[in-house]
Amino acid sequence: MGQKIFDTSFQLSTMNYELIYHRLQLLYDQPPRSYDKLEF
Repeated sequence: MGQKIFDTSFQLSTMNYELIYHRLQLLYDQPPRSYDKLEF
């Protein structure tokens, strides 16, 4: 029983980490608007 609860919480934290990582990737993939203006 305890092991099952531990596995569930571990899966939730892993999913949370992947969501945060994915959001950071999206942020880094988008070029900042200020840099776009400087280039042109």
